[in-house]
Amino acid sequence: MSDGKLISSESVDRKLKAVTSRQRLASRVEDFNRQSSRYIYTDEADEADEADDLNTQETSDFEDDADKSADDDWEHQSNIYVPDADLSASTAVTPESMSLNLPSTLGRDKCEALGIKSLARKELRLRRGQANDTLHQLRVELGYKAFIHRTTVRHANSQQKATRARSLVQASSATITRLRCIYNCSRTAMVRLGASTHTLDHYKVITDADLRVSTAIQDPRVTNAADTALSWIWTVDARKETDHSDWMEECE
Repeated sequence: MSDGKLISSESVDRKLKAVTSRQRLASRVEDFNRQSSRYIYTDEADEADEADDLNTQETSDFEDDADKSADDDWEHQSNIYVPDADLSASTAVTPESMSLNLPSTLGRDKCEALGIKSLARKELRLRRGQANDTLHQLRVELGYKAFIHRTTVRHANSQQKATRARSLVQASSATITRLRCIYNCSRTAMVRLGASTHTLDHYKVITDADLRVSTAIQDPRVTNAADTALSWIWTVDARKETDHSDWMEECE
């Protein structure tokens, strides 16, 4: 019985942390969009502000003492209880899908119409830097995954070592997936910002084949390893394209 209560308590705690994190994310996105509206003004943002003001006024006009009492009760309960329903089911837009008020969100044509081409060019440079950083991190992580295969997976001669090796590989694979997602978002933003064909040819779409650990990377001593065709992500000079930073110097 005590184990069941413990599991239930841990489940509620995880849900509470998830809800709190999503609320914090939503607040940060709203703060960013509010501040960015000083530089990127759109009719949609003005309409959204008017809608928020209207909703606030309606809530103030029709709220009575009974409603206030119910709200107080819910606030008290929310400190110790998390509803089973997912947050996405009770909100029209989840924090994860909220759009940031950036030039890449508006698109090239909209940026030109609003007269913010200079901001779009600045974001394009930042996106290129983000893509370069991500490509460099991807290569480091792919090399680390190859190192795990060569030094840990191949020599796992017991169940315990095999389990540990699988855990290391899974963690590395998750990191690679996350970095790939970041790179794809950067490239999509570059497309929306009207990046040139030359730029998009430089920053290609990452495929599953590009993320396979090559034999030449796993063990350069393998016969004909030097003749193995590497993915484009290994030939792009991302470090040259990226401004030299402190963390690069530390690695060196």
